[in-house]
Amino acid sequence: MADEERKMYNFPGNARSDVWKHFGFYAVDDNAESIQLDRSKAICKICHLAIKNHGNTTNLYNHVTKRHGRELASELQTKMFGDHRFQCVPSSTLDTDENDYDKSKTVTNAILEYIISDCVPTSSIQTKAFRKLIYRLDPKCEIPHDNFSTTRISKIYRETKQQILFEVRQNTNGGSMAIEVWSSLSSKWISLCLHYIDNMWTMKAYQLKSLQIDDNLDSKNLNEIIENCVSEWNTSPPVSVVGNSDFYNNPNDLSWHFIPCLAQTINNAALKGFEIPDVKKLIDKGRNLIRYLENHAASLPMIEDEIVRVDTSRWLSIYEMFQWLSTNTAVIEDNLCGSHTKTQSLKLLFTSEDQILTENLLTAFKEMKTATSIVCEESKPLVSMILPVLQKLLTSFTVNQSDNIIISSVKSTVYNQLSSTYKHENINLYLIGSSLLDPRYKELPLVSQEQRNQAKEIIFSAALINGRPMGVPSDISSNSSTKTLLEPSPKKLKVESEPTTSTLDDWFSDVVCQQGRKEHTELDRIKTEFNKFQFTDRVSAKSDPLLWWRKHEIIFPLLSNIAKRFLCTPATSIPANRVLTCSGQEQEASRNRLPSKEVEQLIFLNKNYKRSIDI
Repeated sequence: MADEERKMYNFPGNARSDVWKHFGFYAVDDNAESIQLDRSKAICKICHLAIKNHGNTTNLYNHVTKRHGRELASELQTKMFGDHRFQCVPSSTLDTDENDYDKSKTVTNAILEYIISDCVPTSSIQTKAFRKLIYRLDPKCEIPHDNFSTTRISKIYRETKQQILFEVRQNTNGGSMAIEVWSSLSSKWISLCLHYIDNMWTMKAYQLKSLQIDDNLDSKNLNEIIENCVSEWNTSPPVSVVGNSDFYNNPNDLSWHFIPCLAQTINNAALKGFEIPDVKKLIDKGRNLIRYLENHAASLPMIEDEIVRVDTSRWLSIYEMFQWLSTNTAVIEDNLCGSHTKTQSLKLLFTSEDQILTENLLTAFKEMKTATSIVCEESKPLVSMILPVLQKLLTSFTVNQSDNIIISSVKSTVYNQLSSTYKHENINLYLIGSSLLDPRYKELPLVSQEQRNQAKEIIFSAALINGRPMGVPSDISSNSSTKTLLEPSPKKLKVESEPTTSTLDDWFSDVVCQQGRKEHTELDRIKTEFNKFQFTDRVSAKSDPLLWWRKHEIIFPLLSNIAKRFLCTPATSIPANRVLTCSGQEQEASRNRLPSKEVEQLIFLNKNYKRSIDI
């Protein structure tokens, strides 16, 4: 029986969508006594074409829009979306079925990329507003349902993980682990990011793990978390771990070098200085003045510079507030003195003493502002820059005789906070060793010769071990409380086998010295390379040290391998601009909206999916 002649049955029951009046169903068996509808396919009453029925009306509506003209589609649009009419594309201008499929695939991939890039819940694409947005852009687009999105993202997660597993296991140079601790709506999380330098001297960074943790994170728990991550990914144990010093108070309890995050160290030290009572009072006064200007912006004459945002959890935001107030002092006074609330507004103005203190604070923190800019501008700041930046800041926060009591107190507080963060001998020597292997900072004029020699011993010892943590050798200092490193016996350099025939030696005996040849150990070769490296010209601070090592690897084959193990450690555990500027607020806010069950996959893909297969 031809399809046109078969009996078609309407949608059983009350259909919620008007589109069903144009579609029906065939019976499974036309000759059966009891009618059972085949609901797997909806049949168009106009052209009798069978359309797959997925439980929603998207395919049906797309068919009507594409096949049966402008008037019928417009009628349905009005009933489905109220008075908001959309422009429909005439059927003569529509793409072919094959192009429709490719376009649908592109849209699906774009939606998945939106979920991953912004770390939003998969349920967000099911909202009426989002569906209306997609429909406005293209009425033929079909939005994947929630289960599809979750399943597809899980598939992408597995494929991405397999690819990264393959790349990570190829790394034999050692790596470092960056730790970020952050909070969602109801829990605390920790994310682990692996950093290493590949054979082309490119810094690789892969987010390996994100998991919920207890409020009390100690060294024992951290060791266990890292060990489990190393075991899961089957990678070499990290040479060092970078994180916020607030969470790890005793570096001796860790199995790896712990390096405090430079960005968080700078931020914490500055905020500590701002806690001085007189400074804190000035900050509060400045915030009240900014708030007043924001609330009365319409009634006040226009201020040329945009009013700054103030975030008291980031030192740079407070500094920029002082800078803005100092620059616009005259304009602010003219505005407030001429306003209707003169008595109230005058109380908000900075006095001459306030203005002097503001200028002194701006001068005191000028070098820290420069250091912050340098760290934020570096796309991948290396651990080797921590010591030079730290030395520069300590010099700038040394108290001078010309400093008043308040500024002296601020400088002392910041100085003590900065110096105490990296005071542990094991950390300090690791920083020195890293800087000695960076062609930009290798001279280190402010480092004592004793510390330089101790750091060199760590470098030489690291060359003779494979994959084990680098610590302070036991012969450096008998009073050292740091972990000792058992240095293996020097390996003899493998040389080509020499002829055993004495006739050749005898024949050259009168022209070649035949004294016993000294056997050079691998340690001797490393020391020779290091001395040669120290005499090379220092490069500009703006140069890329990894690019320099790539060009000179053939000259320093042994030392370059050690440079990979030291320089693979980042100076910050998370992007510095997220810690030091207001941009960090936006990402934290988006994360707070994530359900816990989706966090690990979305955070993982957010950091890694661009390196993976095409989604």
